[in-house]
Amino acid sequence: MLWDALDVHLAYEEETLKALNGLAGMDFARLKEAMGKTDEGEVVMSWPDWVLWPESALTGKILRTASGDWGTWRENLETIAQVRTAGRFALIYGINELEAEPVGDGGELVMKDQGRIWNSLAVMSPDDMLQTYRKRHLVIFGETIPFVDTIPLLKKIYAQQAGVEYGGSFTPGVSDEPLLVPTARGTVIGAIPTVCFEDTIPRLTRKFVRPGPQVIVNVTNDGWFKQSPAADQHFANARFRAIELRRPMIRCANTGVSAAIDSTGSTAHPDTGKAQVLIDAQGSHFTRGSLLTELAIPLHPGFSLYALIGDWGVICLALLGFLWAWRERMGPGHPLHADLQLAMPPSDNRRDA
Repeated sequence: MLWDALDVHLAYEEETLKALNGLAGMDFARLKEAMGKTDEGEVVMSWPDWVLWPESALTGKILRTASGDWGTWRENLETIAQVRTAGRFALIYGINELEAEPVGDGGELVMKDQGRIWNSLAVMSPDDMLQTYRKRHLVIFGETIPFVDTIPLLKKIYAQQAGVEYGGSFTPGVSDEPLLVPTARGTVIGAIPTVCFEDTIPRLTRKFVRPGPQVIVNVTNDGWFKQSPAADQHFANARFRAIELRRPMIRCANTGVSAAIDSTGSTAHPDTGKAQVLIDAQGSHFTRGSLLTELAIPLHPGFSLYALIGDWGVICLALLGFLWAWRERMGPGHPLHADLQLAMPPSDNRRDA
């Protein structure tokens, strides 16, 4: 079934509000119960700090100027306003971002002529302050086509395979700065942003590692994989980023696997041990719904060896290991196995009287 833009926006509104209103009802019941008990300790609320939607969630675009001013399509504003009626939270979602400029006396934003377009991850604070990360590693033939302007045949191949005319390539982003996302308790978490399959690229994600609390955030659209095992493979690869960087991950996928992952690669809830993965009663992730997750985010996380040395460091260590193994295999007579001797001046151990 093909959905138009209205269907898509209404679906996000419906699922988000249903989940948030349900949590608000649970929290109200907890507070009401606690009010009748004099020995009640701290009441744990279920209200989320963040709400995530997947890659390219909203059909409208964001217009962004060089100075940071921004605007967006009315359908985006209406959908965001609807879910904001439930309460305060930071909203994280995928969207296309257009290079814009102001025109006229009113400063209305319009896309620049021959302006750039980015596949972005947007973070909106509870007060609708906007940050965006622009995807750096583009998918060949999906988001960019090399030499497309010099080889027109590539446009025809794209149209034949995608079913739509080629509309131009995305522009790769350049930033390696984490996004700063607030929580309800006032803690600011550094979000390591990844869009789509960027969560499978270790040399990219390690560029965002910083001291202080951090979590890897991935929004993805795995609809291209349909019912194949590719979405599960994508998820399996993504879990390695949490392990090798020692940073937990939160992941929101369209038809892919939506889950929370701790820094050991586990999806278990930190208290209950229940798997934090969005699946249906049959265990399939091809389902519609929402998932409430909790992650333990260290305030002062360590740095893994890979986060410190990267790919080149690993290659150097591998080469040293190879040379050591070769040296041992060659045996004591090989030059590489020769003992290192330190030249010292002779001594007769005599002492003058």
